[in-house]
Formats: sequence, C-alpha cells, structure tokens
Amino acid sequence: MNNKIFIFAGEASGDLHGSRLMKELKSGTTPIEFSGVGGPEMEANGFKSLLPFKDLQVMGFSAVIKSLPTLWRHFYKVKNEIITTQPEAVVLIDYPGFNLRLAKALRKEGYQGKIVQVIAPTVWAHGKNRIDTMASTLDLLLTIYPFESNFFAHTPLKTVYIGNPIQEYLMTYAYDDDWKKGCGLCREDSIIALFPGSRLKEIQANLPLQLQTASLLKKNYPEVKFGLSYTQESHLSTIHSLITQSGLRDIHLIPRKWTYELMRDANAALAKSGTVTLELAMHLCPTVMMYQLSFFDFLMAKFVLQLKLPHYCIVNIIANREIYPEFIGRDIDMTQLYQSFERTYSDTNRRETMKQECLEVRSILGNSNACQNGAKAIQELIRC
Repeated sequence: MNNKIFIFAGEASGDLHGSRLMKELKSGTTPIEFSGVGGPEMEANGFKSLLPFKDLQVMGFSAVIKSLPTLWRHFYKVKNEIITTQPEAVVLIDYPGFNLRLAKALRKEGYQGKIVQVIAPTVWAHGKNRIDTMASTLDLLLTIYPFESNFFAHTPLKTVYIGNPIQEYLMTYAYDDDWKKGCGLCREDSIIALFPGSRLKEIQANLPLQLQTASLLKKNYPEVKFGLSYTQESHLSTIHSLITQSGLRDIHLIPRKWTYELMRDANAALAKSGTVTLELAMHLCPTVMMYQLSFFDFLMAKFVLQLKLPHYCIVNIIANREIYPEFIGRDIDMTQLYQSFERTYSDTNRRETMKQECLEVRSILGNSNACQNGAKAIQELIRC
C-alpha cells in the first residue's frame, strides 16, 4: 500500500464533491497523499491540480468538438501521470466522457490499482453499451440516485448508492435570513426565481425565453419581482444586455452565495434542466423546467444519441412521473411555456401538490451523508 489516491474532477460540481470526499478520507487513521485534477474547492484543502481546471469545463456537443485537441492533450497527460506514479486508487468524479475512456486506457496499459467512479453516467438515458465496459474496468461505482444500481445488477461491478450530496449540503447549510436586503428586495416581496444556467452559452440560449415569460407574467401580476441567479461575474455584461433588450423591470441579480436562499424563498421558479431542478425540489419550490437546444445539439440528441425518454427533468425521473413541467428542444412554444408557468405561480392547489410531491422525492433520496458513505466505501475497497 502506497497510500496515494489520484482524484479527477473536471467540473465545478465534481470539485465540490472532491473536496468533501477528501475531508472524509483524511479523517481515517492512515495518512493519504492526494494528487490529480481539481478546482478551487479541492485546492483549498491542500490539493495541487495537475492541469488548469478551467480548460476542462466544456459543455455541449459543438463546444466539446472545438476543444478536442486540448482535451486529448490533457487526457494523455493524466493517463501518463497515473501510470508513472501508480497510486493505490484512482477516483473519477462524474465527467463520464473523459473518465470512462481514462479507466479503459489505464487497464489497457496494465494499471493494477483500484478505479472508482463517483456519480454514474446516465446509462438510463443513452449509452447502455457503457455498462459492460464499466464492469470490466471499474472496481467500484458510487451512485447518487437510488434507481441507478438496477442497471448494473447483472454485472459483477460493485455498485453502492451513497445518498445524494445535495441532501448532505442542505443539512449543514447556514441560510442568511437577511439576504433580500443585500439584493435590494424587501422581506415581503413576492419573488419569481430565474435560473438560466451557469455557463455563458446556456445563459445566451435560455435567458431570452425566461425573460419573455417573465415579462408576460409581469403584465398580469404587476406586484411580482424577479430574482435572476448568476454564478460568475464575467457573465454579468451578457446578462445586463439581455435584460435591457427585454425591457423587464423589477429584476434583481442574485449572486451564487444566495442561491439556496433564493430557492427557499421564491414563490416559483423557471429553471434550465440539470441539478438545479433537484436543488429546487429539495427546497419545495414550484418550478417549470426549460432548456433551449442549439441546432447542432438538437441534431446530436435526436439522431446520434437518439434520446427518447418519458422524462428529462431529474426530479421527474426520480419520481417516475411529471412533477415539474418540462420544455426542452430546439423551438420551445412560448405560449405553452407561459401558460404552464403562470399556472404554477397562480394556482394554489397546483403549488401545494408540487410541494407534497417534492417531499416524496426527498424521501426517495433519503438523508444519508453521501461523502461520508463514499469515503467509507473507498476505504473498504482499498483495504481489500
């Protein structure tokens, strides 16, 4: 045993999971030497990243294709580092397109250590051929949704549901009850939350439709105010430009540090697809999900990945029924989107039903400490 663990986290969410996982692994009796790829959260825990974290944050088919030369250089650099240093375990967090290829390449070159994938790829949506590849290359798969284990039941791959990290974060999150004052809002204001996305291309695609919907709502409900969530200061110029074009008033920009406060106190939300919808469900916030696809991404989803699911919103997938109305595609019908959102905001019975259904989703996920469970499973694997 060399007590070395290589962690690869290629996205902001993976960086956060990685930092919490490191803390739990450090709490064991044996000192561990960490190396790999991570971002600011992991670096704050003494982690030195092998690569520039920002170079890996790519989303969308077209963006990935443009970034392929850089991604391939990073791929070989990471692979060679692992083969050279031979850590006892390699922990791969999310980022499946990169990580599953890395696991396969490591086995091909004779790496004998343990390989762990934290957060399963969406094999229930597409890429079911990945299942057998994962079973032949991984030693352990840690999932954050309880239904995912079923897809690996026929394989020898040890699959463990560790709980969902969002539940864990919320159990310890300290809400700022004076957050509205910091955003120019009054305590009694009726707030609609807008979540266009954390990446610039998502904002450019989703925010115009969200602002159109908000403008229509404002005409019928003049008392409402809007809280627009943003994650990076560098996106503000684009956001301000789009707001100016929309002519919408009473819109307040909410920085990342108050995201959960906005979710907790909003009367309703209009959000892009992704983890944000699950976070909203955990806050019992009535929500409509939407995602405007680029033409290229639409073609890839329809003809290459051949996505055809009963639900695309993770909240609905977990519940196996529609809780949050979802609008996703190349040309979203603005009339239908507005009507659905107006009803979500104004219909008290609908809102209460949504809240009760969100409580059911909470119950399905449980309240386990995901990172603690994940660290325990990794420690048990290494001791084997």
